[in-house]
Amino acid sequence: MDYTSWVRKTYPDTDSLESGELQDKIEKIKSANELFREAVKLIAVLLMVLPFNIYLYVSGLHSSSSWGYWGAVALSLLVSALVSVYFEQKSIKYQLTKYFQKNLNLRKS
Repeated sequence: MDYTSWVRKTYPDTDSLESGELQDKIEKIKSANELFREAVKLIAVLLMVLPFNIYLYVSGLHSSSSWGYWGAVALSLLVSALVSVYFEQKSIKYQLTKYFQKNLNLRKS
């Protein structure tokens, strides 16, 4: 996701900031948030992929030559990845919002 354009659209007051300065702040927030993002990925796998694959195995649908089985496994991995990306973006947007609301309010007062 292009967080620079999102910040510029959400906070028009940031137009005075240079792109490099804004990009540095975004990278700093991303790196500070990396542990949380990895935890979200792990939780998404544990709550979505693992139970679904255990269900497929227990229900007798497990067959290494079945296209339906591998399609279901691929679909569960895709859904898990999409949920992970969604929460990652929400987390980064939240951190950016918190930062810019705090700093823009300080500039105005």
